[in-house]
Amino acid sequence: MLFHSLHRPLALSLVLLLCLAPQTASAAARKDQVTAVSAPSPYSQERDPSSAYRSAAQRLSALGYDAGQIRTLWGRLGPGLNSGALSAQALELLFLPNCDPDLLDRYLSCAQAFPELTAEQVVLTVNMGLDQPFYTQVRAVPDPGSTAVLVNKYHSLPSDYVPELEALGASYGVGSLTPEAAAAFRRMADDARLEGIVLHSVSAYRSYGTQDRLYRGYLSQDSQSRVYTYSARPGFSEHQTGLALDINTARISAHFETTAQFAWLQANCTRYGFILRYPEGREAVTGYRFEPWHYRYVGTETAQACAGQGLTYEEYLASLPIPGSYQVPSLFWKGERLELGGDTILLEGISYVSPQRLASVIGWSAEFRSGRLVLSGDGRQLVLSPGRSCQLDGRARRLSSPALQLDDRLYLSLDDLCALLPLELVPGEAGLELRSAAL
Repeated sequence: MLFHSLHRPLALSLVLLLCLAPQTASAAARKDQVTAVSAPSPYSQERDPSSAYRSAAQRLSALGYDAGQIRTLWGRLGPGLNSGALSAQALELLFLPNCDPDLLDRYLSCAQAFPELTAEQVVLTVNMGLDQPFYTQVRAVPDPGSTAVLVNKYHSLPSDYVPELEALGASYGVGSLTPEAAAAFRRMADDARLEGIVLHSVSAYRSYGTQDRLYRGYLSQDSQSRVYTYSARPGFSEHQTGLALDINTARISAHFETTAQFAWLQANCTRYGFILRYPEGREAVTGYRFEPWHYRYVGTETAQACAGQGLTYEEYLASLPIPGSYQVPSLFWKGERLELGGDTILLEGISYVSPQRLASVIGWSAEFRSGRLVLSGDGRQLVLSPGRSCQLDGRARRLSSPALQLDDRLYLSLDDLCALLPLELVPGEAGLELRSAAL
């Protein structure tokens, strides 16, 4: 049952607050089901690596989708667009940048159960796990040591996980945090003290065993339904990450939210990378009642993004774009991400790029002569047309993959472009760095 313990009206009103993205074009005018239609290939002499894309593009274009929308869907599903029938509702969900194609069945089930929700709200709801009861569909945290780690009632830590820890120091209260979080808290407490605000830790890192004892103790004194609102099961507590702490108090009766210390934290904590983890009125999202004392270190950029958009950490992560499995990796030039948009496409595992667009990035000129694309730069000239052949400085060269004419634009494999211009590709954490290569 969606949102388990919540009443249906309350659950829906809470989810309706989560609409973060602009509405996509309505699919109501399109057919309910999309069926495959074959498209002719312009490459009669050899196998066309773009045949599956052309087939998908032809039928989606007939249904009213433009080239940009088709590229978005291809980046999500690739050849999967040609396997079986996809409803217009499924395609609308796949347009959203934070849609995870692996969760498509859950999105559709959620949309069917709550037809009043928009596509954006459905995706956010499922991404946060709120289409399932708390403590179900649990996933083990893949990288417990990451500053961005999400630990909640759907994401658990190993029982033996212990992060690298650093004591906060006697003048900053009790406990330990990771070195990065500890340093950030000490800076925050020092700056607050200059303004007459005293901040200290009353609880920071807790081991799995400590959380287990606390949780069992609460259960011996209170009902499970109430304990769920203020205490995490062992393995599901943020305190075990070494990134969370309780500041000044951990008691509702203290009314920390009415103090000058709380007001200072609300105005300043994001500057040091901390967020109020369980804000008031977001119990249905976080799973916990308002805890004005519980702060989590996430880094300054993320903290300021959460605060600027009024999001809980769950909402923030659920709204982040999810790269499709059939998208070309992000490309960088001189440390800057290239915004190539629809000028890249992945076909049969080969990254294709518009040579005209890439040439402009590296300072080459591009023009069309007699139906062929001519790139010029560094005293060299490259002439391209669809097919396996090209001319480099007047000499014929054979391409490893055919140049393709797609959507009125010419595309060349990234490997061929790098060999011809010449450039080199250097893998990095965020994508591929393009660099000038020696001739």
